[in-house]
Amino acid sequence: MNVAPLSDLQPHPWLGLLAYLLLVIALILFSAWLARHRRGVLSPSLSLRVRAQLALGLREKLVIVQVDGRRLLLGLTPGRIQLLTELAAAEDEEAGIEAVGFAARLRELMQRGGV
Repeated sequence: MNVAPLSDLQPHPWLGLLAYLLLVIALILFSAWLARHRRGVLSPSLSLRVRAQLALGLREKLVIVQVDGRRLLLGLTPGRIQLLTELAAAEDEEAGIEAVGFAARLRELMQRGGV
């Protein structure tokens, strides 16, 4: 009776490395799928919309956002987002009421001293 030597029964060392590599790739793909499908699940009732933006420099902006019916003027810099003021309620755009342009609204606020 011929018995194979013990060294012939061991799996190739690259097979274990290949199995770990496939496991890591599968985990990365699963994480990407999970992140894509959970994007809207975290806050389904929050409606956030960027209404207008104005670049002040290379990396600074003024942005009007609408969040659940509130309009906010935000200052954005690379290291900070700051609420500058809350604007009056937005006009009903679907009813055909024309919204004031962002630059005109900003000028009006600056003249009144609101910013």
